[in-house]
Amino acid sequence: MKKEFNILTMLISGPKSPGKCLNVFMRPLIDELKVLWETGFPTWDRYGGEYFMMKAAVMWTISDFPGLGMLGGIQTKGYTACPICLDDTDAKFSHGRMSYMEARRWLNMNHEFRVQGRNFNGKEEFLLGLCARQTLVGHTAARQNENVWIT
Repeated sequence: MKKEFNILTMLISGPKSPGKCLNVFMRPLIDELKVLWETGFPTWDRYGGEYFMMKAAVMWTISDFPGLGMLGGIQTKGYTACPICLDDTDAKFSHGRMSYMEARRWLNMNHEFRVQGRNFNGKEEFLLGLCARQTLVGHTAARQNENVWIT
């Protein structure tokens, strides 16, 4: 296997997965991306016939739910498992499993499940699909990221 693909082989889920310490394996990639973003890399533009400084950034990642928790440093299990609602998630532990009570808020306002309270938690659902904390801005976002562990 080529050296540049070694990092991908280490990101396998299962009993030998890196767990919460995913940043150890991502650090070389993050360091290279920082250089590409800050200083760039001289790249030949064939059409223009000149060099330019190419810069790069990660726009998004695609991962499964446990991978999202490891990569993003957010809780994806338990009472605050919703990556959108975070602390505003309405969850209850019942019959040996977690139940997320207000999941119907994401349905259309005229969906029949919104008024079928007896089939869910005994209440009709009138909340819109937005959590109480719609967006994190400024010092609120910074305060939430204080506990993110970065190697």
